[in-house]
Amino acid sequence: MNENSTSNRYFAPVLEHEIEAIPRDRHLLYARGYVLTVGSTKLELGSHWTEEQIRGGYLYWDRRQPVAIASSQTCDVIIVGRALSVHETTPDLAGLAAHLVAVREKSRALYLSELDDVAGRYVVIDSGVEGLFIQTDATAMRSAFYALPGIVASHARLAADIRGNRQSSKFRLNKWMGTSGAFTFPGHYTEWEDVYLLTPNTELNIQSGKIRRIGPAPITEQLSPAQAAEKLLPLLQNQLRALAKKSPLLVSLTAGLDSRVTLALCKPMIDRVEFFTYARPYLATAQSSQADMDVAKNLVHGFGLNHTELTIESADVDSDLTNVFVQNCERAHGRVLSATYRKELPADRVHVRSNLYEIGRSFYRGAGNKDLPELDAQRMANILVRRSKADAQPEVVQAFQEWNDTSEWCDIQGCDPYDLYYWEHRMAAWLNSVMIESDVAHDTYTVINSRSILRLFLSVSREDRANASVFDHLVKLAWPEVFDYPVNGRLRKVPGD
Repeated sequence: MNENSTSNRYFAPVLEHEIEAIPRDRHLLYARGYVLTVGSTKLELGSHWTEEQIRGGYLYWDRRQPVAIASSQTCDVIIVGRALSVHETTPDLAGLAAHLVAVREKSRALYLSELDDVAGRYVVIDSGVEGLFIQTDATAMRSAFYALPGIVASHARLAADIRGNRQSSKFRLNKWMGTSGAFTFPGHYTEWEDVYLLTPNTELNIQSGKIRRIGPAPITEQLSPAQAAEKLLPLLQNQLRALAKKSPLLVSLTAGLDSRVTLALCKPMIDRVEFFTYARPYLATAQSSQADMDVAKNLVHGFGLNHTELTIESADVDSDLTNVFVQNCERAHGRVLSATYRKELPADRVHVRSNLYEIGRSFYRGAGNKDLPELDAQRMANILVRRSKADAQPEVVQAFQEWNDTSEWCDIQGCDPYDLYYWEHRMAAWLNSVMIESDVAHDTYTVINSRSILRLFLSVSREDRANASVFDHLVKLAWPEVFDYPVNGRLRKVPGD
């Protein structure tokens, strides 16, 4: 069967001004969310939510985000969110879904391999005789929280509400965060009883409840930073070009390295990018955000960038919106930022974030720490609570052991386990809450969020990862002049030939 023989349905995202406002900002509850169930359920979330029956289940979603459904005689593939092929082989979401269902017709193994080259922020569902499966994007930036049997949702509380589950007695948010010094929950746990996070590189069969590991593929060749950057550049810029064709992009501009790399990558479509920088003078750390603003002003002047300055005078957020934030995700990261983005920046833009880059920089190990202990559940737990300066409690270690067993944690050839832990736990269990918080303002996209791209970043030596050498070479290839301005207070050198 070829791709033209599939039945394709594409549901374009509804524009923000087309959403009917609900009192107390309830139209922002579970913004850009979705629910996948085996059986039909009733959701009272507003007219901007819709539903489709699919093979093996029911899909519900907030129409702010796009959805593509491709069906063949034997299987369906559904993409919820924004996704692109890193090789620019498919022009849009509908084309990508049609391509994937054609591959899925041949075999699930080929289909899973093909997904390595899909980037974005999305979940992908496939259904056939083998079952009804869901997996997240490479780092779970589009979250999948499951409550068995038969419920997966974009938000932990949404899954809990449908199932009728109560808050966890083991890891209540305020008590856990306050006493442990942790930035997130251990393993795949959430603040809700029997509601768990589906972590990256795994898939869930929601009919059977079985989870199995599907990646990442081994790293079989070590590359020089120059070689990795040469392979990466077109994969990253392909995505930015495709996104910018549909709408101008929003990109944060700061004094940091990640932001500078994204700026360099944007050069070919710079007239389709609106940069912004915020300052928060009320904070004790106001000097840092003012440094971001000062560097941004120099970059704007030097390169003629389209730029907006946001000065946030207080951390106060309207009480109705605060209540929505709490229900969407109880962990607060920067609610005033999301509220300001919603109020001050153009709606219906994609916010291209400079996140996830740390996965490729040997965050937990660094260049010199070559002899860290073996990474087992105890070590994972101790890393999570290390700010408390005490070993993790037994229930935290047990939570990680459960996650290790469930996710089929194992050594991946050529991949440092500490890098994989950072990828699959720190990013998925912490950073996705930042994305959820931001969903009330804009959809979010990160260009390095595919398994094939992340493997390229991890394919260089540990020393080169710790020194961010690949990032320097990307800047050299894309726009070396952006290093004429200091990065975090210091001039960074463009690598020589």
